[in-house]
Amino acid sequence: MTRTPSPLDEGDGINLLPQSSVQGEPLSPDRQTQPPSSTSHPSSSTSSHTLPSPPLQMPTPLPQPPHSPLNPPSSPYQIHASTLFSPLTHSFLKNPSLTISPTTGLITSLTLRPSSSLPPPPSHSHSPGGGPHDIDLRHPPTLLLPGLCDLHTHLFLHPYSQTPALTQMMSESPVERILRASVHARAALNAGWTSYRDLGTEGVADADVHLRNAINRGLVPGPRCFVAGEAIASSGGYAVRVENDGTGGLGPGMGGVGTGSVIPPRISDAADGVWGVRAAVRRRLAAGADVVKVYVDYRRRALRWPGPVGGKQGPEIMFPPPPAEGEGGGVLGGARNPNLLLWTQEEMDALVDEARRGGATVAAHASSARGVLMAAKAGVTSVEHGFEDERDELAWNAFEEPLEEDEALREMVRRGTVWVPTLSVLEAFGGEEAFERAVRRVKRGVEMGVRIGVGGDTGAGTAHGSEGVRELELLLGRVGMKVEEVLRGAMVGGWEAVFGREVREDGGLGCVLGWRGKGGEHQKEGKSGNAWNGKSARMWGELKEGWVADLVAVKGDVREDIGVLRNVDFVVKDGRVVRWDERGIGL
Repeated sequence: MTRTPSPLDEGDGINLLPQSSVQGEPLSPDRQTQPPSSTSHPSSSTSSHTLPSPPLQMPTPLPQPPHSPLNPPSSPYQIHASTLFSPLTHSFLKNPSLTISPTTGLITSLTLRPSSSLPPPPSHSHSPGGGPHDIDLRHPPTLLLPGLCDLHTHLFLHPYSQTPALTQMMSESPVERILRASVHARAALNAGWTSYRDLGTEGVADADVHLRNAINRGLVPGPRCFVAGEAIASSGGYAVRVENDGTGGLGPGMGGVGTGSVIPPRISDAADGVWGVRAAVRRRLAAGADVVKVYVDYRRRALRWPGPVGGKQGPEIMFPPPPAEGEGGGVLGGARNPNLLLWTQEEMDALVDEARRGGATVAAHASSARGVLMAAKAGVTSVEHGFEDERDELAWNAFEEPLEEDEALREMVRRGTVWVPTLSVLEAFGGEEAFERAVRRVKRGVEMGVRIGVGGDTGAGTAHGSEGVRELELLLGRVGMKVEEVLRGAMVGGWEAVFGREVREDGGLGCVLGWRGKGGEHQKEGKSGNAWNGKSARMWGELKEGWVADLVAVKGDVREDIGVLRNVDFVVKDGRVVRWDERGIGL
């Protein structure tokens, strides 16, 4: 049988280097276009009422570029560009050529050409500059950068400006939320986010573990995900709180049939006590988590002074305490629903120790200065948010010793803790005064030498995809960080926060982040068996030999406008091209 030619058999006009021909993979038998059937239909003399059936034809598959997940090259290929950014050295290198192995997904060499021209082809090649799959990104001038990493995402959320958080948790079905998450993953990768640290599904249990596995199996496209599953909080510390809680207001075990109609979804793994938190960490790691997320503080007293039922239309409680930005309010909480610590220091210490014994890093939600201080002292790898300063202590906290100015920031510097301030979500929902105070807080941290990671609470504040660049824009434009520092935080800085190890300028591993010995010195390996040392991990976030081939390309100069990262038009993940110009991710 002669097969009908398919567009997959030949190159399809993608801007490859000049070549005589590019052959794609042949169609598998079950995808071949079938020729018209030669079987004759019954004649009109035998069945005057039967019309001839048209021949059955299978649809012709859409053409795939020679570089795609469906049609990757089998041999090493090169990418030629105008400029390359190295986050480890903070340098912009001219005329780079990268050689990439699609089988290992690694960069096998980086060379800097003496000029913008390409080198002469090898003797066995008939194509200028190399093999038939080489990619020329020099015209127009293109900048290559490592793939981006967002350290604080929620794939199972979409912006609260579209649908409030409570509505997403209570009203959207698990099926819808899982489908949305797969769409979000695709959008993120298409925009150049090749790595995501996803910090909780917010009501869909450990579905992020299984989405990560589906991505890793090649079933759906998405970033390289490092997930937390359910976050850990103390009893009642982080939960969906509604007055109609399914018990008729009588408490657990007291409500009869029909006395309550709403059963809130579980959004955290509750634990109490030193051995309780150790058990919770063990549950999280057994469920498949890469990173343990813990709520160090939260606004857990919503039902003491609840807001109007049904929103602004309902009756308000008389004489409530001041709002968040009023008297004694701070950035978050306020006396009406204060931002409270959820643990004792002993519980936090035990939780972090258990995570490290299990080979996991710890990401700590901590908005208050007291929460940041507790988390840093315990040795967490990263602090998320950290908006409030020591002056935001509430009057009811007067029974505790007041914190010194910058005490929490100094502890993060001493420990090497990564701070992920998530400014973009506060810009979206915190109000102008709260946002400006948070910006000043982050500026102070940068001045003192706190390590800054890049993560926007993406999904809650900004949508997955190109909008995630907003966090980089704020760190550069509002905080005043250097563009090289911001880019490093979104590249190799992501690897450091995921694996808890500093990466030196030469690419070697340095100290364990967030962890020091009893004398205060940095640990090179941590205690035996209880630190995630990163030695067995594939390294990404830099473009150099032996590192994972994750990269993006943009037309423009990030030094003049970091916003060009919103227009990524070329993405490689694990050595395979997943986006090229207007072509999205193939499936």
